[in-house]
Amino acid sequence: MSYAHLTMVGRESAKPGIRMSMNVPGKKRISSGLLVRLAISLAIVAGIVWWLGGPGKIVTIVKRIDVGLAALVILVFMLDRALMTFKWLLLLRARGIHSQFFAAMKIYCASMVWGMFLPSTIGSDTIRALSIARRGINTNEVVASIVIERVFGFFATLFVGLCSLLLLSLTGELEKRFILIWWAALIMITCSILALATSLNEKVFRLVHNQFLARFRHNRIARKLKEFHETYLQYRKHPKALVIFSLLSIAEQLLAAVVLWLIALSLGIHLGVVPFLVAVPLSFLISRLPVGIYGLGTFEASFIFLLSGAGLSGADAVAISFTGRILEIMSWLPWWLGHLMSKGTERAVSENRYLKEAAAELGSNL
Repeated sequence: MSYAHLTMVGRESAKPGIRMSMNVPGKKRISSGLLVRLAISLAIVAGIVWWLGGPGKIVTIVKRIDVGLAALVILVFMLDRALMTFKWLLLLRARGIHSQFFAAMKIYCASMVWGMFLPSTIGSDTIRALSIARRGINTNEVVASIVIERVFGFFATLFVGLCSLLLLSLTGELEKRFILIWWAALIMITCSILALATSLNEKVFRLVHNQFLARFRHNRIARKLKEFHETYLQYRKHPKALVIFSLLSIAEQLLAAVVLWLIALSLGIHLGVVPFLVAVPLSFLISRLPVGIYGLGTFEASFIFLLSGAGLSGADAVAISFTGRILEIMSWLPWWLGHLMSKGTERAVSENRYLKEAAAELGSNL
C-alpha cells in the first residue's frame, strides 16, 4: 500500500505545523462514553426491529432490489463523494495548496473505510489528515481545512433542515404540538452562527492566546493550538471560497435526498421525491446529535417518523436506510482498493499499523 501523489504549489507556511507523533502506544481501553453510545444505537435499532415484528419484513423488501438501479445508486454515491472531495480541495486551493483530484478522492474514500474501524466519529478525518500531512503539506493547513469543512457543512445541514421544516409546515404535516422543533432549530442555528463568528474573530484570538493562555505560552500544546488558530483565521481572507463551499454543501444535502429516493425506487417503493426532500435533511440533522454512533438508530427512527405522514411503512423506511448504508460502503471500496494499489513517493506502513497510528492521534489535533 502506498499513498497517492499530492503536491504543494505556491506559498507554504513557514511555520513548522503540528507534528503528529507516530509512536504507537500500548492498548487503550475503549472509553465508557463510546460504549454507552454504541449501546444506545444498538438499543434503538433493536427496538425498531422489535416494533416491526422482527427483521423478516425488512429482508423481504431488500430482496426485491433492482440490481440496475442499485448500480446507479452506487454511481450517485460516488458522485456525492466526488463533490465532497472537490469541496475540500477548494478550501486547500484557497490557501495555495493544490493536489490531484483522483488521488485526493482515493484518500477520502479510503479514510471512510478505515474510519469504520476506529472508536471515534472523527476517525476518518484523522486518517485523511495523516494521509495528506505525510506528503509534506503543512499540517496546520490540513487540519484547518477539515475543521472549516465540518463547520460549514454543519451550517448547510442546518439551513436545509430549516427549509425542510418550512416545507413540512406548508404542507400541514407539522402539527402545532411539534412547533417546539422550530424553536429548537432556530436556537441551534443562532448559537452556531455566534460560535462561528467568535472563532473567526481576531479580538477573541488575542484574548484567548494573549490573556487566558498567556501563562502557558511556552507549553507545547498551547503553542500548537495558537499556530493552528492562526491558520484557521486566515480563511477570513477567502470569502469567495467559503461561499462557493457553502452552496456546494447545500447541493450535497439535496443530492443525499435524491439518492435515498432512488434507493426506494430500486426496492419497488414508489413515492414522490418531495417527502424525501423533507425527511432526509431533518433526519441527518437529528442524527448529528451525540446520542449514538454514526447516526445509527437515530437516523432510522427520525426517517420512519417523518415519512410515516407520507404513507410509508416503518419496514420500508428501515429497508431504504439500511440498503443506503450498504451501497454507500460499496461505493467507497473501489477507491479504497485503488488507494492501496497506488504508487506514492513514500512507502506506506502496513494497514494494521496505520490504523493504530490514526487511533493514537484521535483527540490530539482534531
